[in-house]
Amino acid sequence: MRKIKRTLHKIFGGIGNFFVIIILVSITVIFVNTYVLSKRDLSNRVSNTNELSSNQNETQHNFNQQYSDNRITRQPTPDPGCEIDEKCSSDSFPYKVISGDGLNKYPSICFNNKLLLDKNMKDSKVGRGINLVVIDSTTFAIKLAETFDTYLEETFFLRVLRLNLTDGDIVIMASFDEVTSGLKEASTSLLEKYGSQLIKGVKYRDSFVMIGQKGIPRGKAIEMHQRKGSREYGAAAQISGCAKFPLGQITPLVLPNVEIAKEGNITIGTSLENCGLVETCKSDEFSVHVYTGKDNNDEPKICVDGKYVISKGINNAGRGLNIAVVSHKKEVIRIAHFDTWQDDSTNLEIFLESLENDAIIIVVTFDEASSKLSQHSKNLFFDLGSATIQNLKYRDVWVLIGQKGINGFSPFEEISYAGTGFAYATAIDKRMCVPKTLKGWAIRPDPIPYRNDKRREFCSHYGGYGDFCTETNVDKSLVAVPLLNRTLEDNPIYSTPILVIAGTSNNALRMCLETILMQPGVNAENVIVAIDEKSTEASVLVSLFEFKNQTLPHSSNYMEFYENALAKVWEIYPKTDKLIVIEEDLILSPDFLYSLALLSEVFRKDNTINAIQMWNPNAFDIVNGSVELFYRVDEFYGLGYLLRRSFYEKSMKDSFKQCCSKRVWEKWTFSDSTTSFLIPDISRVFRRPFDENETHKKHIETLFNQKRRTNLNPFPPLSNIDTLRKNKYHSTLTATIQSATLLKSLDPCDTINTYMYNLIQNQNISNTFKHVYPQQSSTDVKSLLSVLPCFGLYSHEVFGLYHDLILIMNLLRLCHRIIHPTRFSFNRQLQQLSVAQKTPSSSFSVGQEIHGYVVKEITPIPEFRLTAIKLQHKLTGCQHLHVDREHKNNVWSAAFQTTPKDDTGVAHILEHTALCGSEKFPCRDPFFKMTNRSMATFMNAFTASDWTMYAFSTQNQKDYFNLMSVYLDAVLHPKLDEYDFMQEGWRLEHEKPDDPKSPIVIKGVVFNEMKGVFSDSHQVYARRIQNNLMPTSTYQYESGGDPEAIPNLTWNDLKEFHASHYHPSNGRFFTYGSFPLSDTLAYLNEYLQKYEQQKTKINSSKLIEETRWNKSRSVNISCSQQSFVVDPNKTTTVSVSYLLGSIRDTWETFLLNIVCSLLVDSEKSPFYKKLIIPNIGTNYSPDTGFGRNTLNTTFHVGLQDISKDDVDRVIKIIEETFQEVAKQGFEQSQIDALIHQFEIGIKHQDENFGLKVILGLIYSWIHGTDPIDSLQVTKYLERFNKEIKNNPKLLEDIVEKYFLKNNHKLIATMNIDDEYAEKKKQKESQLCQQLISQCLELQKRQSAVQNVDVLPTLSITDIDKKVIRIPITQGQIDNNYVQLCEQPTNGITYFRCLLNTFQLPNELKPYLPLFVNILTK
Repeated sequence: MRKIKRTLHKIFGGIGNFFVIIILVSITVIFVNTYVLSKRDLSNRVSNTNELSSNQNETQHNFNQQYSDNRITRQPTPDPGCEIDEKCSSDSFPYKVISGDGLNKYPSICFNNKLLLDKNMKDSKVGRGINLVVIDSTTFAIKLAETFDTYLEETFFLRVLRLNLTDGDIVIMASFDEVTSGLKEASTSLLEKYGSQLIKGVKYRDSFVMIGQKGIPRGKAIEMHQRKGSREYGAAAQISGCAKFPLGQITPLVLPNVEIAKEGNITIGTSLENCGLVETCKSDEFSVHVYTGKDNNDEPKICVDGKYVISKGINNAGRGLNIAVVSHKKEVIRIAHFDTWQDDSTNLEIFLESLENDAIIIVVTFDEASSKLSQHSKNLFFDLGSATIQNLKYRDVWVLIGQKGINGFSPFEEISYAGTGFAYATAIDKRMCVPKTLKGWAIRPDPIPYRNDKRREFCSHYGGYGDFCTETNVDKSLVAVPLLNRTLEDNPIYSTPILVIAGTSNNALRMCLETILMQPGVNAENVIVAIDEKSTEASVLVSLFEFKNQTLPHSSNYMEFYENALAKVWEIYPKTDKLIVIEEDLILSPDFLYSLALLSEVFRKDNTINAIQMWNPNAFDIVNGSVELFYRVDEFYGLGYLLRRSFYEKSMKDSFKQCCSKRVWEKWTFSDSTTSFLIPDISRVFRRPFDENETHKKHIETLFNQKRRTNLNPFPPLSNIDTLRKNKYHSTLTATIQSATLLKSLDPCDTINTYMYNLIQNQNISNTFKHVYPQQSSTDVKSLLSVLPCFGLYSHEVFGLYHDLILIMNLLRLCHRIIHPTRFSFNRQLQQLSVAQKTPSSSFSVGQEIHGYVVKEITPIPEFRLTAIKLQHKLTGCQHLHVDREHKNNVWSAAFQTTPKDDTGVAHILEHTALCGSEKFPCRDPFFKMTNRSMATFMNAFTASDWTMYAFSTQNQKDYFNLMSVYLDAVLHPKLDEYDFMQEGWRLEHEKPDDPKSPIVIKGVVFNEMKGVFSDSHQVYARRIQNNLMPTSTYQYESGGDPEAIPNLTWNDLKEFHASHYHPSNGRFFTYGSFPLSDTLAYLNEYLQKYEQQKTKINSSKLIEETRWNKSRSVNISCSQQSFVVDPNKTTTVSVSYLLGSIRDTWETFLLNIVCSLLVDSEKSPFYKKLIIPNIGTNYSPDTGFGRNTLNTTFHVGLQDISKDDVDRVIKIIEETFQEVAKQGFEQSQIDALIHQFEIGIKHQDENFGLKVILGLIYSWIHGTDPIDSLQVTKYLERFNKEIKNNPKLLEDIVEKYFLKNNHKLIATMNIDDEYAEKKKQKESQLCQQLISQCLELQKRQSAVQNVDVLPTLSITDIDKKVIRIPITQGQIDNNYVQLCEQPTNGITYFRCLLNTFQLPNELKPYLPLFVNILTK
């Protein structure tokens, strides 16, 4: 060693100099290799601006040596079509690859001067999809030439890439026609491992060519992508030049492998006689139990012949497909698990293809199994007897017992569909006896659950569609009702174009389209919906119904849009002589088309009838007309009508702005005085209540908000069709007037009255009555206006005149019904019962000491029928709130302020780990074990931004104390075992713990949970806004844990956090219900008396308010690609967030809640009108609304799915809207409606009322507010009503203070980063550089049998045998049976009506959902 040192000193002048020289030489070598050699290599390639990727600057020594050893031989003259401009060196290969161009120009592939693929070559395989040539990497001989129709599916193409090629093999690809429809993520990701970096950007009918090698890095392939753009097909993509191989450093490609447990190597789990079946199976049958699990925290199960071969920790059971194969001898011969959420289906396909004849296969899905399940796999399952595998979608669950060689469909199959919003499907749990030979069904089993994927996809992306998107309705098909009356098959109405002129409400449009679809005989091809060009959501909605979209240029108002729509549709249908027009916000009666069909002959023969209107402005419910009658009128009211083309051409087309610039109910006026229109006595359309017209507010509200009658009979008889033609109508009308009974003069009325009823009743001479009124001129209707209310008619203006006559029918019948005395007496009875209350009582008094507690306050709160008792533990200072209420569902909770100081998720992981066993209950996962030993109605734990809560509810008193003992010991005395920390938090572990060669990955319950959270762009957006809006407090950190930071948490950190935060002094205990409080306090005191008050540690977790900014800030947020994008040019989200007042100021928080609700929560709200209606984006930004989950409340408002160019526009609109509200205020009706909602919300109570109380209180109680004060909501409502009366500008002042003069404002934008997921993946892989040896020990502990006997449980004697019976009063109203149930409902009457539809004709039953929907609105 000394000799070496002396030599280094002599030559280099010291050891330090020696290392400096070594470093300089290394840098020089890297520079030469990277820049000089790479540039020389690049000079041999063709540069192309159309996304040509040709980076070949990396080589691998052994491959270079291989290629140099094999001298390249090529024919001197290229084959025709293979000529290139470059002259290639002896160590490079000439190539020319051209994709198809449309359907007439085919692809070609040349390599080493030879034409390898061309349409004109003998036996050449050229076709739609990917045309592939594979060159052996050693001999450069053709290894494979094949075409794969990836328009249909990727299965066999993927299999070739995965299984048939060796590392270094050269792949040459050229597209033809359409290549991407069946090309899924599995293939595109694998092609990146062949060097491609452009493949994931290839879209429908784009062109693509590529030369790559198996195992080279992404970006090293030679490739080109030509986008389709506005063309029908993308232009031909072409690459040519000279290539040296390898194209980059070749890394052996390691692909996922599946371990299949074979007979003799199958792990057997627990045994259960006959798999839980009561009866023993026959000798030629075997018992089976299949269970899919209810969510990803559960487990899949397969039991065969009394032994579980699939369950948690058994035979690698897990996410995706879990399969057991049973031989004809009833023996399990193979077990396999395929994660088809993460891995492609290649291994699954091979597994299914290799099944023995007569083998029975048992398949159970778990968590998510559809994402990468190939069509070929589904076809293989179909051959095994599946009838429903094609329907399997995201988070659906499915079980199949099939057989190789089955003839028909298996009788042992079931599918359960996921709920909306990615909710897990209802678990399938079945036990059965399965015969050794399955007898297939010739037809598919009935019923097969129907799944409407288009409707589900629509509902998952758009909100605000009410029951249209509920789980009950989301799978219902949207199919037109066929014509039921065959005599009308040739009626021209059913071939008449129908124009729907969409407005601003997409939900109203949805309801309208539904009622169009329900018209018997409607032809969807005849329905055309006019939509503003900016209304992308409406366009998607119309496509969902499969009607025609007609986008029109944006108009400044509805009537301008109306005019353009009419003109456009007449242009589209130049030969039609009539058109059905349906305006915005309409719901059609079931006979809309049917009635028009009956009237079509009159309309054809009488040219003086220019339109048939289906809305009657006088058809109020109180008038109760006849469905059989239509009249002629002089005026046109529109809404829904049949319009004659000749009338449009003559009176509307060139004079629309003169005749029709106002809405039709303002009376359109036409120059032709001979014009007449038909109108029904009872409307055939219903218009939603109108709330937009400010100029004529009273006029409009009376017209549309007063209760109306709309026909619900789908096939009404029309009794006066023959009298509607002009000549007959006049003679019939004259005769009717002459024979009518004259009413004596009437005094002006405010409403229909009993006098009118009695007068007509006593003059029972005729069914027709007349009232004569004087006129000064033909247009004078002054004296008529004053008596219109007497008849129940519209009183602001005279509607329905025909030659100065108004016709109404059946006036008297409704008058009799209105004054029916029984109805009023029953209502009074209901009112008396609804206010009945039971006042809770308490035996405690303020200052009383009991079981270590001091009673601090007792306050009755009559609006909730409860008494709130506030206590404090003397020794620890622990706060306790008890809500004493006569309610059987009792609640207990413990909450602690948990303020994180980093992103490791310590509070969240502690919440999980605390429930993994405690001193008193050392069994693992007692929380989950108790689910089978308890009657709990709720058990859970929550981690919020600054608190953690553990809560349960139950109706059984012993169960209550059992659960309290488990929970209390868990939070105060948890084991916090290191292995539990590794299980719940994070650990580094081999992907297969018992295989040291498998990749190292990060695992952990919380880690995986938060990875899912951070993969959701909405979650990322909302969380990053909170972090940036409060950057100096605990809210700058992610309390749930950021996956990038979670691995920084240590076991000691977890234990220290528990010691400092889970102390009774930092706790808030809550109890609710009727169980004795004294017993609860005594039990709690047994734990708490062992503690002392700790102020030092606990104060460290107290929060101070955020430092206020003197100017606004902005932040840019990145997210991953969204799964559903309506417009790829509109993917930006923008919002403005404000830090408001302290949540400790309860009154100010109450006011801010009102203001923020008024700003965004309804269709009348200012921001809805300014942001949503103009269709700048698809919906509010994810964070929009009032936030009260932090010390300072917040407000956020913005839009998602907007163009980047609209960001500044949205921000400007938000600022201007605040200014407008501060100046003009809110509509009084909007304020009244909101307060009414608050009051109803206070009064409405359900079985989970106790849980809702604590979840509502904890946000402010944890920060020191008085919880009892927060419960007294009525006090704040009364104060609000008083203060807004004294200061009408109260709400405007709040807007001014917190929004216009508030500099603590954050402007956030979110854009898609195409490499977001890859960056996250790379960061995670950087964390996996070391292995923790304890992973195998953890696996043992997880599979070990637990002693659950240490946990408390209920016995049958603990359950009350008495059934609580609610007394019910029986009665009758109008011969209808009525049940009256007396309950304390806080002044609310709950009404439920059951209608017997047994006698309802079958043809009417399809309209029941519509009937119920309208009735309950």
